[in-house]
Amino acid sequence: MALLLLLPCFAAGQTYQTDSGHAEFTGHTPLFSFKGSSDSLSGSVDIADSTVQFTLPVKTLDTGNNKRDRDMMNVLEANKFPNATFEGKITSSFNPDKLSKQEVTVKGTFTIHGVSQSLEIPVPYSLMIINSKLRPRGNKNLPLTIWNLPASFFTVWMTK
Repeated sequence: MALLLLLPCFAAGQTYQTDSGHAEFTGHTPLFSFKGSSDSLSGSVDIADSTVQFTLPVKTLDTGNNKRDRDMMNVLEANKFPNATFEGKITSSFNPDKLSKQEVTVKGTFTIHGVSQSLEIPVPYSLMIINSKLRPRGNKNLPLTIWNLPASFFTVWMTK
């Protein structure tokens, strides 16, 4: 599975928050690949203490195919594990006064399906502040089998 992260964030001091971030993902089965998305990503980036926190309600993931979405919710056990979360820290330097793209590394814990794993998201991941809005972009491929999800349904998770 893969995830694309686009955040319309607003600033409160040095904290950027969103409740309408956009996530996209790709999934793979033995017979086909598919894409989906959600506009319900919420979270924050606090520049002062370098903390990052995001939550995505898994029931908001939509592939455009109702049967596949139902199957995906069953595999994810969405009633038992309603959210995918990431909590961590920016471990590289980031200058909020710099208007150009900055490469950053974020290290933290990604939890999905009730299983937490340490995760480091290095290049290519960038942060930009445009018109007082934080614009994170990047990607990370992860095998979801380490989160106790069947490899035949999902194979990677990516943030962008």
